[in-house]
Amino acid sequence: HALNANDLQSFGALMLASHESLRDDFEVSCAELDLVVRFSKDHPSCIGARMAGAGFGGCCIALVQRSDLDGFCQLLVDEFRITFGHLPEIHSVELTDGVHELT
Repeated sequence: HALNANDLQSFGALMLASHESLRDDFEVSCAELDLVVRFSKDHPSCIGARMAGAGFGGCCIALVQRSDLDGFCQLLVDEFRITFGHLPEIHSVELTDGVHELT
């Protein structure tokens, strides 16, 4: 509903709540994913973030304003390297219209 209403702030809050539930209620997160979400939550250019996939490491999705994507990524890489001693992989993607019927 939030996306259909173009309410990105509410959608971002739902992403964060979803991650917190996966972390606290299901205990399927890890320190690396929690750092990415915590960093994202505090960054002004990030709309929302949460782990993706089955958990226990792996992937995190962060919705970041395109205009500050490079700055966001560089700061995240620096924070991750300082905390864990290695670099994360970052894959930048753009949203599309998704699957739809061709006529």
